[in-house]
Amino acid sequence: MTQALIAAPQESGHYACDTVVPKSSDQQSGDTILPSVETATDSLSGANQQRYTVYGDSAVEARIASLLKDVSRRLSPQLPPSICRTLALIGGYGRGEGGVETVSDGSMIPHNNFDFLVIVRESVSVSAMAKLKKELDTLLNEAMEVHNIELYLGIVNEQNLRNAPRRVIWHDIVEGHKTLLGDTSFLPELKRHADPDQILSEDVRDLLVNRGTLLLINDVILDRGELHLTLSDRRAIIRHAMKAILGYGDALLWSLGDYHWSYVERQLRMRNQVANVPESFRAQYEMAAEFRFRPRYEEYLLRDLSAWQDELRAELESVHWQFEWRRLGKSFEMDWSRLSERSLATYLPAPWIEPRLLARRVWNALRGGPGVDAPIGSHWQARYGMRFTGMRELMPVLFPAVAYPDAITPDSLIWRSWVTKALGASSDSPIALRRAYLRTWGQHGDVNFPHTLRVLGISLDEPEMQEAPVHD
Repeated sequence: MTQALIAAPQESGHYACDTVVPKSSDQQSGDTILPSVETATDSLSGANQQRYTVYGDSAVEARIASLLKDVSRRLSPQLPPSICRTLALIGGYGRGEGGVETVSDGSMIPHNNFDFLVIVRESVSVSAMAKLKKELDTLLNEAMEVHNIELYLGIVNEQNLRNAPRRVIWHDIVEGHKTLLGDTSFLPELKRHADPDQILSEDVRDLLVNRGTLLLINDVILDRGELHLTLSDRRAIIRHAMKAILGYGDALLWSLGDYHWSYVERQLRMRNQVANVPESFRAQYEMAAEFRFRPRYEEYLLRDLSAWQDELRAELESVHWQFEWRRLGKSFEMDWSRLSERSLATYLPAPWIEPRLLARRVWNALRGGPGVDAPIGSHWQARYGMRFTGMRELMPVLFPAVAYPDAITPDSLIWRSWVTKALGASSDSPIALRRAYLRTWGQHGDVNFPHTLRVLGISLDEPEMQEAPVHD
């Protein structure tokens, strides 16, 4: 994410992505004034209404349209045309692919949170953006109390968005969204972010690791013991597992040159990847995609969740490896320690790196890097590449040692010792490593993570369960 994005909208503390707005003949284009709330929101519920969900009935579609009309009404006084270029609904509902859950009385309710993006004029300063963000968050909190639905909002300067590094989030937003207020043509005209093949490979990797971190959260919840899990705990574990499957699958599709901004289209493309993706994972992805559109928790609540987590970890490790194997060059055997060296080497400055990323790497080097040396015996490119990282960039390199404990072999014990030191873990046991990783993730990886932990009732500072280290 760029520095110009203040608290980007996210799904449960993780990346949120996009939606689609086909242009119609009556849409405004260019630098337009902000339409009135009635004009903007009525266009969402008129004869050419687009859907917000895949399986939702007319009642839940109407509820969502009413919610959006109310949100636009509340926010529009703070978003005059001199400040705001566009207010867009992003996330699944914006692209018309939001999830719905059927509750006990047979009615449908939205299952996911709603994500909004405010794009401000180039003249708006960072301090003014921060002030505006607080004001808008206050208004959204009031709307959340009324509608009992989670609402998140991010804000970005139009010029920074035009020049932002090519990331998954920007591609998904540009290709799919609904404009609630303002210039309907601004986002579709950002061609810089239109081609999925131009997305930075390390950003796709980061998204995979982001979703993989949900499995570490599941591990911490499962540490309580299955008999002590509440219904809320079990639902969270199921939800996290489904998101992880989709995140890994999306990264794999990208590495195969088959990524698309639409969830529905990605589901279809994964079905057709018979030659490149094992049937077992294609079935997992199909299951997770359907769960995203229409979650049925009752089908999973009685599972042995610990056993499911272990099975899923093994499947996703293979997917992760296939992604990295394609991303980094298909020239090495499955050895996570060697792959980590290759990953560190990619941080060396090069002329083809986008200017903003290059500047960040130079800044990291001037600050002394992440504060830990590369593993003993590393290739010189890995040692020098590491100097251009910070802890945020280092997290995806450390992740495999934490997420896949069975991947450790006698030949990779030096690597595991290095990961333990880098994370400041009390030992190299899986429990100690995952808690240390999540603590570091909260400091460097995800600004919303402390909120996620509070919602889940997780304390990473509680005494760790006793477990023998991997080696003496």
